[in-house]
Amino acid sequence: MFLLAIMLSILVGKLRGGRLRRLGNLQMRAYPLLLAGLLLQMALHACGALDVDLPLVWASVVHVASYGLLLYAILVNLRLAGMPLVATGMALNLAVIAANRGRMPISTTALMRAGLHGYYNFLATGASYTHQLADSHTRLWCLGDVLFLPRPFPRPCVLSVGDLFLVVGLFLLIQHFMLQPDGS
Repeated sequence: MFLLAIMLSILVGKLRGGRLRRLGNLQMRAYPLLLAGLLLQMALHACGALDVDLPLVWASVVHVASYGLLLYAILVNLRLAGMPLVATGMALNLAVIAANRGRMPISTTALMRAGLHGYYNFLATGASYTHQLADSHTRLWCLGDVLFLPRPFPRPCVLSVGDLFLVVGLFLLIQHFMLQPDGS
């Protein structure tokens, strides 16, 4: 979903007369921490998908730590357009993940309505290190992945309120830099 939002933002920026090369003007502080947080999350997703056996407590700590790195990197860049929304989204996601032992809860109803039956089956096995099915013990369930985008959306998905803040913030960030006058 995030990749699609970035591509859409670039397309809208181009249609508005923006220049893709102006994204090169984006100077972020703490970029290595942002990259480290993203790489940790990708590694956890890969371990779950490849059935790599990790102690769940370690995976949970790594997942929460990855969000901590991302949130810190975002907070030191609050001066940038859209970053307050990105920070809000990241904080909301971190809160629900931390409250649920390091994994994002996902609504079964949202999964089914999005047509993600295979992902439901995967989550039902407990094999994901980053997500879990929401149940009666889920804390802050309303901040979990409870929203859904079904077909005809290009890639059906479930998402959280925090994800919506993240997407809008990224969209605004890209628009701002693509539409800057040259030399700014």
